Amino acid sequence: MSNLFDSYQDGVFDRVTNIMGRDAIWIPSAGGSALTGRVVLNEPTEKEMIDQAEYNPRVRNMEYKHGVFPGLFEKVKQNVAEEVSIDGVMYVCHNANAKFDGKTYILNIEPI
Repeated sequence: MSNLFDSYQDGVFDRVTNIMGRDAIWIPSAGGSALTGRVVLNEPTEKEMIDQAEYNPRVRNMEYKHGVFPGLFEKVKQNVAEEVSIDGVMYVCHNANAKFDGKTYILNIEPI
């Protein structure tokens, strides 16, 4: 059963991906139908320090909510080279991490 915080969290994430998100397509490497969804694409343009951590412009990542691409997070955690298309640009996914409460996934991506 969800609580009030979960409702707000889902609403805020949905609003951000609707406004600032990008269209993404994942065709599982093991086969199956293409899955589509909205992701937040992080493509920094310059090196910065944020909260005492280096923010590297060469590292791109995509962020998405649990349930958008069922199985993608798990495959990338198993070191399976999965590919996604974001706004028509192909990327290979690696280094999957769950954020905060595990409902948000962040995958490092690299253009192909």
